[in-house]
Amino acid sequence: LETKQNYIERLKKSIEKSKKESRNGNYYNNKSNFLSYRKKIDLDIKRVIHNKGLKNEYNLKDIYGVVGEINITGGSSYSFTIEDKLFDKIKSISNRLNTSVFITIISIYLVLFYKTTGFKNYRLAVVKSRRVYKEFERVLGWLSCDVIMCFELLESLSFTSLSRIVTDELLSFPEKVFFNYEKIINELDCPLSVLSPYLFNYYQKKDRSIKNCIAAGHETNGFGQFDFYAIIEHYNDGLYFKINYNMEAYDKKQIQRIANMFISLVNQISDNDDLEIINYLLNTKDR
Repeated sequence: LETKQNYIERLKKSIEKSKKESRNGNYYNNKSNFLSYRKKIDLDIKRVIHNKGLKNEYNLKDIYGVVGEINITGGSSYSFTIEDKLFDKIKSISNRLNTSVFITIISIYLVLFYKTTGFKNYRLAVVKSRRVYKEFERVLGWLSCDVIMCFELLESLSFTSLSRIVTDELLSFPEKVFFNYEKIINELDCPLSVLSPYLFNYYQKKDRSIKNCIAAGHETNGFGQFDFYAIIEHYNDGLYFKINYNMEAYDKKQIQRIANMFISLVNQISDNDDLEIINYLLNTKDR
């Protein structure tokens, strides 16, 4: 119980900081800034009932904390690969920092989000599968496959320090893994897009080659529940990225720009991973 309350409280404080940062204006202001989760569910269900001519036989209290969203904004996707020298650079950075390729990727994206939004506070979910037998759920708590990490970026942080912070967050997974986001957004009464705008899902396929993997570029089909949902596949000779994005949060040009800046940052960090974040922000260009 103490672990759950500490986790919820940390998320709550991070959201409050994001609210303060957003007062100067960002896209949340255009989609009912930090709208109540329960109010949104109420409105969506009433709209469905009205449009389909159904009888209102639903007890909304039974839906809270079970259903995350009903009307999900449309999504698109963009895929690309990283191979050869660039892939070697990411592995080299990870080896120098004594960390994993996945942690290196998350750390790079945090710097990118800071550059593109100007905000310091981030909540980022990572998929982490755990199997729990049904009869143990009452003892262990909520069964979940994603964990939300909170970060506050400072320009004085070096990339090395940032990767250590990400590592520490990942190592705390066992304490948090049973708290699913449907129950959290009900408890905090905030929508999923505010609780965790970013989701990362990482697969290791090191027994296969990326040469058989086709990056299709921009596609009209995608997953729009999260603002930015990255599926990353790690092959023995490269990385495949599929970025699903909410079309209210990003457009094609912005997603392409973020992909280009990712490559630019890999090159910079490969040259010097101990620079302060501000240096990467000033030097990162679209390439």
